[in-house]
Amino acid sequence: MIETLDRYPAIFEIMYIHPEGRILAQQRRVGLSDQKAFEKQPWLETVQAGHVYWGTIDMSTYGVPFLDIAVPVNYHNVHRQGNFAGTLLAKLDLTVLWSSVASERVGETGYAYIINSDGQLLAYRNINQVKENHRIQDMTKAPLDDILAANTDIFKSIRTGVNDRLVVSSASSMATIPWIAIVEQPVEEALQPFSVTLAVMLVLVLIVLGIVVSIAQFTQRRIVDPLVVMRDHVEQFQQGTMTRDIELRRHGAHEQDDEMVVLAGTFNQMARQLRELIDGLEYQVAERTAQLAEAVKEAQEARKAAEGANELKSKFIANMSHELRTPLNSIINFTRIISSGLRGPVTDEQQDYLHRVRASGEHLLGLINDILDLSKIEAGRMELYKQDMLLGELVESTLSTAIGLTKGKPVELHADIDESLPPIEADRTRIRQVLLNLLSNAAKFTDEGSITVHVRREGKMLVVRVTDTGIGIQESKLQTIFEEFRQADEGDARSYEGTGLGLAICKRLIEMHGGEIWVKSTVGVGSTFSFSLPVACDEEPVPSAMDNIIAPQSEFAAGIPVLVIDDDTSAIEIVMSYLSKDGYAVYGTHDGRTVLDVVRHIKPAAIILDILLPHKDGWEVLSELKTAPDLKDTPVILYTILEEQKIGLHLGANAYLVKPIQEDQLRSVVNHFVPRDATILAIDDNPDVLEMVSQYLGSTGGYRVVTANGGRMGLEQVRAVQPDLIVLDLMMPEVDGFAVLNQLDQDPQTREIPVIVLTAKDLTPSERLYLSQRVQSLQYKGETSPGDLLQRVHTLVTHH
Repeated sequence: MIETLDRYPAIFEIMYIHPEGRILAQQRRVGLSDQKAFEKQPWLETVQAGHVYWGTIDMSTYGVPFLDIAVPVNYHNVHRQGNFAGTLLAKLDLTVLWSSVASERVGETGYAYIINSDGQLLAYRNINQVKENHRIQDMTKAPLDDILAANTDIFKSIRTGVNDRLVVSSASSMATIPWIAIVEQPVEEALQPFSVTLAVMLVLVLIVLGIVVSIAQFTQRRIVDPLVVMRDHVEQFQQGTMTRDIELRRHGAHEQDDEMVVLAGTFNQMARQLRELIDGLEYQVAERTAQLAEAVKEAQEARKAAEGANELKSKFIANMSHELRTPLNSIINFTRIISSGLRGPVTDEQQDYLHRVRASGEHLLGLINDILDLSKIEAGRMELYKQDMLLGELVESTLSTAIGLTKGKPVELHADIDESLPPIEADRTRIRQVLLNLLSNAAKFTDEGSITVHVRREGKMLVVRVTDTGIGIQESKLQTIFEEFRQADEGDARSYEGTGLGLAICKRLIEMHGGEIWVKSTVGVGSTFSFSLPVACDEEPVPSAMDNIIAPQSEFAAGIPVLVIDDDTSAIEIVMSYLSKDGYAVYGTHDGRTVLDVVRHIKPAAIILDILLPHKDGWEVLSELKTAPDLKDTPVILYTILEEQKIGLHLGANAYLVKPIQEDQLRSVVNHFVPRDATILAIDDNPDVLEMVSQYLGSTGGYRVVTANGGRMGLEQVRAVQPDLIVLDLMMPEVDGFAVLNQLDQDPQTREIPVIVLTAKDLTPSERLYLSQRVQSLQYKGETSPGDLLQRVHTLVTHH
């Protein structure tokens, strides 16, 4: 301790204090005092926390200002429980610090002082203010934060000082002591050395400013003003309002040596030349504009004339389509009625004549349809009505229709269809048209052998190939076979009929679907016509149920459909023979797993169901039929060798028959559940069409048919007979089909009557959209068979 007092003159007393407050050792400059306990220890808490304590100014009993500094003493002995061993307390004599600070001089009137972090004065030239514990906040108007900020912020170094004078201040924090040393000097004294320099610089700035103003005025007068004049004239020239030349009056210089004057003269000359050129161009433009206007007027007149001619052509084709197809449909349908024997027996010779008449009529109807389709495609009026469909089902149904194409020839029709084909999005009617055309061509050029339709998936396309064993096509004809009016046999003695439009139309229709069509052929071996259609989506393949359908014989196909579900083919044939006498078209299927798909496809008026079936028994099939919302109303007649009548009726069967079945019993039960007492109103201006509809729906279908010649009479009959269904034509004089529909909508009693439109009209897209929302079915004359019409009528009557 004595060594510490000798080394540091500012310390006049040092002591070592026990943690409990007892003085263990003490040394003073005036002698050694007695050991005693301290009553107040303000430094104890800070020291015990491990920090150095800096006290405030105090006066000793000898009148010496001092400040306490306490430092913690820690043990490093492992036998002690704690590390705190006591406090080393030193008393700092501030008179030494005061002398050092008071002796510091900053210029003539500057000064220095020291404060702690709370702003208390620790050293200052006026010792009395220090002794009185003055704070710097009490001695100046400047906030303490501004005083301390002078340590880092140069913009806050000028502020109000201790004597309320504006001073330049500098503050510095001490590294290990929480004190701040501050130096201040009055602003006028600190900035006095810069006054002379500032005066000199001000004089120089004024001189330079005068020179710059003189140069600017000269430049304005000699360069800028002429440029402004020229700019104004250029703008006037651009706007076409320049009326006089640029004139520059210059003093003190020769015009030929003044670049601005020369430039103005050159611009004036250029402006005159441009005006002359523009005047000439305006005259030429006016002349050419007049010629162009005349040409445009002639082109518009020609376009209007062409549009008028095209509109007349479209109307002519539509009228021709209606006027030609309507009588042809009547001829074809009446030959069917006569051939069926409904109007009396027909001899073999008469049947042959009727077949020829019907074949010629169908051929002529096909030619008319081809011409109409081609004209619609060329005019861009062919619309596709795409829907999700299974191509395999369409091929199967088309093949069943095409059976008559090979009648009388030793030619077999085969189908090779992949059962795992995904759906496609296509226009069913147009794809069927393409298939029928290719099958018709194959049948036409094949005298014996076979015609096979292959359907496979290849990547993202479904590919259909129609292969025949016919005469083949020469290689030189393959490049032009899809062009209009081209055929494979163009010799003088052609033995095959046709216009050469069919394949051209097929090509256009397939391309409209996003596919391609092509052909491979070998003379004497046969031909393969192929076309591709894009797959609708990458869904799981949908198996086709049409392979399991046994179709009725062609002479009974026009009847009301009835479905027989039995694994015994002979049993199905027996039911066909019984029910065909009542005009039913009886279909059969063996597999109970595909029954729902078959029923939805055929839409039968009644179902005859056996119980003992493979894969899925009749009880399960009956349960599925009665729980399907769209099928539950279809009558189901159980016929089986099992005596389980109660179970069958409990599950929803409408009747229960036990094998062996009796003909009269079966016919009676089916006739009971298939209503025939509905009234059908046929509205058409063509008596032949009305006769045909009456024959098929009345004589064959068993319905009560009322006819009306034209729309006006049709509306009268609607109110008189209150029909259950209306078969309506569209193209009628005075009141057409659209007007009839409008009148039906006005009356709540007739608004809900189902309507089947049967027409030969070439519909516009807006008309087709309206009909799709208003009527229950849209059928085309020439494309709808009597069987299809009868089946559609029965479906609507049964479920309405």
